[in-house]
Amino acid sequence: TFNLFESYYLPSTTIDQHHKLENELISTRLYILLLIISFVILVFYSSLIRITQTVIVNEPSITKYTQIYERYSQTLSCPCDRISVSYKDIIQIQPFYHQICSSDFIKDQWIFYINNQPIDNDDMDPRDFRLTGGSSFRMLQYICQT
Repeated sequence: TFNLFESYYLPSTTIDQHHKLENELISTRLYILLLIISFVILVFYSSLIRITQTVIVNEPSITKYTQIYERYSQTLSCPCDRISVSYKDIIQIQPFYHQICSSDFIKDQWIFYINNQPIDNDDMDPRDFRLTGGSSFRMLQYICQT
C-alpha cells in the first residue's frame, strides 16, 4: 500500500505496529484528498477570474472608434494627445443668437448715450436705471460677442 508518512520507529507490540500503520495510511489518504481538493479549487478559481487585456489602436478612423465604443464603452480610454479625426467630421456648430444681440441696445452709441445722461445728484434714486444701465448693456455686449 501507498504510505507517504512511513515511520522508521518500530513499536514493540504487533497491535501498536498495526495501529501505527493505520494512522500512516489514513494520514496519506487525507493528505492526497486535501491536495486534490486544493488543486480543484485553484483550477476553478483560475477559470473564473477575468483577465484584462489592453489593446492600443493608434489613430483610429471615426468608423473604427464608433465600433470600439459600441463594444467597449465602459472601459474605453482615449488619451487624445493627437487627433486623427478632424473636428468638422464630428462637430457641427450653428450658433443661434438671442435677438438682443442684434438690437441697438448693445451698440456703442446706445451705451454712450446711457452713460452720458445727466443725473441730478440731489434727487438720485438708487433704482434709477441710468446708474447701472451702461454697465448692464456693456456686459450684454460682451456676452453677445463671445
